[in-house]
Amino acid sequence: MDLAVHGQSSAGDGEPSGVLVVDPPLDLRAPALARQQVAGHGAAHAPDRAREAVDEAVPLVSELVTNALRYGAAPLTLRVRVRSNGIHVGVSDASRHLPVVAPSPLTGVPRRDEAC
Repeated sequence: MDLAVHGQSSAGDGEPSGVLVVDPPLDLRAPALARQQVAGHGAAHAPDRAREAVDEAVPLVSELVTNALRYGAAPLTLRVRVRSNGIHVGVSDASRHLPVVAPSPLTGVPRRDEAC
């Protein structure tokens, strides 16, 4: 499985961790690989008080990467930064369009879980 890791650097601000930037492959492996990267990076860098936040971030990353694959444009980038009190995760894609909430086919009212 190919996963491009662009770099890992020290936070440089007294924080115990670095920043991990990866480009997941543009296929069905991406969510699982993103989960593995967040869990592994979190386990390596998070202090005990941030472990719960890392555990909670893992399934969220899977959803973010899945949505970026489904609605965004290549390339995708996953950024992970573990802080002393939690974790910051970002998923970006190359699309120039902001997400739009689609109306429900049943009611015509926009629903939060129906983005397009």
